Amino acid sequence: MTLDLAHLKLADARVEGLTLRRVTTEEDLRAWVSVAAEGFHFNQETAQKLTALARGPVLDPNSRAHLYLGLLHGEPVGTALNIHGEEIAGVWCVSILERARGRGIGAAMTTGPLLAAREAGYASAMLGATEQGFPVYSRLGWEVQFSAPIHLGGPA
Repeated sequence: MTLDLAHLKLADARVEGLTLRRVTTEEDLRAWVSVAAEGFHFNQETAQKLTALARGPVLDPNSRAHLYLGLLHGEPVGTALNIHGEEIAGVWCVSILERARGRGIGAAMTTGPLLAAREAGYASAMLGATEQGFPVYSRLGWEVQFSAPIHLGGPA
């Protein structure tokens, strides 16, 4: 799916009690991985590999990979990964804990980081949508460019 960042709405990035914070510390990285692991149903081994893989690129202040942690009243409940490419921003790993769903947090975790990308000069973004996220992205104005099945492991 793609989006012209001129269509972003500040209201879609706001949820009462929600704070979005770019991950810059080991503590935030551990919280991000914990939320992502629960939201995506990763096992402990996968979560540990994700932590090791993300540590270098994400904690580097000059990195184009930006992890965002969503905190609802101080409790970590959401994740997002933005990759700032040469010409386009990518959105990945948007995950909301089940107990926090249905409050607009997914929209905020998608839109908030892209507002920062727009301020940095990006004009458009892309993402790969899951069935669960598709209605959220469609409501936000994202458009389907192509579709393909993706197998994430386990029995086919």
